[in-house]
Amino acid sequence: PSLGSCAQIMLLVGTGDNGLYHPHWQENMRLALYIQQAMEQRYPSLARPLAVKSERYNQHLSPGAMIVEVGTNGNALAEAITAISYFGEAAGDVIKSLTVHE
Repeated sequence: PSLGSCAQIMLLVGTGDNGLYHPHWQENMRLALYIQQAMEQRYPSLARPLAVKSERYNQHLSPGAMIVEVGTNGNALAEAITAISYFGEAAGDVIKSLTVHE
């Protein structure tokens, strides 16, 4: 579907390469890649390239942690709200698919 007037989403994952403890950053990266792929399949122009940084941004505190940046200072609030709604649909589908069903 066409996104019309919509901000873009960028996922940011920290690696801890700057020397801070972050032993499971690859798990966060995998989740970010799954979500990135889901956004690309569902809404082709929604996602910006995934950002990988050497800092850890407290992402070592929880599995699956990542930063979700919505738009830029050039976007209107309505564009950001539209973007995060689309992101929520794509990310929700990914998380639902990873949940173990009994």
